[in-house]
Amino acid sequence: MNLHHLFSPEPPPEESISSAASVIRNGRMFRYDYGDVSNSPVAQFEQNFANALGCKYALAVNSCGSAIQLALLSAGAQPGDLILVPGFTFTAVTSAIINCGCSPVLVDIEDDYCIDVLDLQKKYRPNIRFLLMSYMRGRVARLDAILDFCNFHNITVIEDCAHSLGTYWCGRPTGVFGVASCFSFHDKLLFSGEGGILATDNDQILMQAAVMSGTYEDLWKRHLSHPKLDNPYQGKVAQFSMRMSAVTAAILQPQIPLINSFAEEYRSRYRLLTSLLSKSDYIRIPRIDENAEFVSNTVQFELVNMENSMIEEALTSIRNTGVPLARFGLHDRNDRCVWNWRYLENGIEHSVPSCLNVLPNTCDLRIRRTMSTDDISTIAEVITHFVDNAVKRGIVE
Repeated sequence: MNLHHLFSPEPPPEESISSAASVIRNGRMFRYDYGDVSNSPVAQFEQNFANALGCKYALAVNSCGSAIQLALLSAGAQPGDLILVPGFTFTAVTSAIINCGCSPVLVDIEDDYCIDVLDLQKKYRPNIRFLLMSYMRGRVARLDAILDFCNFHNITVIEDCAHSLGTYWCGRPTGVFGVASCFSFHDKLLFSGEGGILATDNDQILMQAAVMSGTYEDLWKRHLSHPKLDNPYQGKVAQFSMRMSAVTAAILQPQIPLINSFAEEYRSRYRLLTSLLSKSDYIRIPRIDENAEFVSNTVQFELVNMENSMIEEALTSIRNTGVPLARFGLHDRNDRCVWNWRYLENGIEHSVPSCLNVLPNTCDLRIRRTMSTDDISTIAEVITHFVDNAVKRGIVE
């Protein structure tokens, strides 16, 4: 049995391919190659993404990490600032904080992989002005309590929605709760190989971020999604050349109307796979908050009541079938693990003990919309079979 083909990257829709080919053929691949801004694929994508999310503005850039850096700086983060951020996130998130000259203050998680509100309260200091709320793997929990806490302490919230496009909290989409939000298009709900976008209702954040992204010589005027104001930041802030190319935008633009259908396809596959995996006594599926309409193109679960040797045997057998099941704590190269962020203060990982306890035995598996019901059932059967078998063999030995 070789199931490796089920996990291959999906091609974009045919309309995306045709749109990108057209941009390449006409040679106008730079976002500002279009004298008529209404013809610019990037400008169109920004405006349509903002409309789909329900916010005023969007700024397309080369990655979500770039969007986070621009959001922090445009919201007023200064070198030396302390930035609250969940301890379970991707290294690009904490790296964006470092790129701003700031320092992350890691907040622990609960066993559902979501931020621990009690630890958030514990980590707060009067000089902390920002929370970078990262919805790692699309997971959202207790957002009302988090926002109440931040409002009380005048903490500015910036949302890292790299994994949460299509996820809702109490009927509202993630990305509309903070002063700015940041999304990724690298193998996410919308996908283009690379790319990111910053969304906001704030005029000043949009104008400053636009200039810093690389709108030299008043090129910000070639944006459809911007305030109808003169930009006071032109020539007064540094520029980082973080622009999105017209080719990337052309790939993404036709996918915007598909956000809801893509989300439901992932939800259905997640529900089926986790319901089948939960039949094993050695697999714990994390709960989903009742207020969250959750969507993710990955599945996480914790292996419980198993010795490390059993886990390793099960994972080896599963991978031999072509199912690329990852384990966060397997080695020192997984950049989703706080203990591997060696550019941070030495020993900072011990400030988030639940991360150190939960993540090492957590498994992570990408799912694809192209997977059929039978494919999902086969994957679940492979995983539960080898997990249960490894435990039985271990007990006998």
